[in-house]
This record gives sequence, C-alpha cells and structure tokens, in this order.
Amino acid sequence: MRANEVKYNSMVSIMMPVYNAEKYLKSAIDSVLQQSYQDIELIIINDGSTDSSHKIIHTYNDSRIRYYEHTENKGIVITRNECIGYAKGDYIAFLDSDDIAHPSRIYKQIHFLELNNDIGLCGS
Repeated sequence: MRANEVKYNSMVSIMMPVYNAEKYLKSAIDSVLQQSYQDIELIIINDGSTDSSHKIIHTYNDSRIRYYEHTENKGIVITRNECIGYAKGDYIAFLDSDDIAHPSRIYKQIHFLELNNDIGLCGS
C-alpha cells in the first residue's frame, strides 16, 4: 500500500464460478490473491467441470479461498447466486474464471465506494 492510500476495514467477497476453465483459471485465481487490497475472501464454486479445474483449485493453500463443488453443471446464474449466499464480506465482487483482475482493482473500487456512500455499486 502506498503512503497516500487509506486503509479500509471492509472485507470483500470475490465470487468466482468455474466451469471448464483450466486454460485461464490459475491466472484468474492468482490475480485475486495478489490484490493490493488483502481483506478478501475468494469464493470458488466448481460448477461440474469435466476438465482439470478441480485439480488446479486444489493446488492452492490459502485461507482466503472457500471452495465448493457441484457434481453436475447448474449454470452460471444458479452458481453466481449460490456464491452470493456464501459471502461474508461487506462488499461483493465478481471475477469470471477466465478473467484477470488488475492488482489494484479491489482497492480502487473500495476507495470509490467508501467515499461515495450514495452509490451502491461499481464495475470495471
């Protein structure tokens, strides 16, 4: 954190539904775990993947990751809603399993929302 940055005490729950994302999954997870804002939990639901997504997820040993698994594919809408149900954070963020978050994404979004209480959501 830079000297002019503010430390917030709000946990962010980051939702990551996964379905056959082995090609991009490691990069997506790493981009979350390497955020400049560290008060996060990463909720991953493997939505019945038939590739090696399960094995990739299990290579991580990070207490911020909460992992759940479907035995069959339920679809993105059901899986995202289930992720929200598991969230413990003050804020919710989404990151698809084939995306990469900029290292300061969560910090910038928290900073904006904390300074603008009249705004309920932001995206990037």
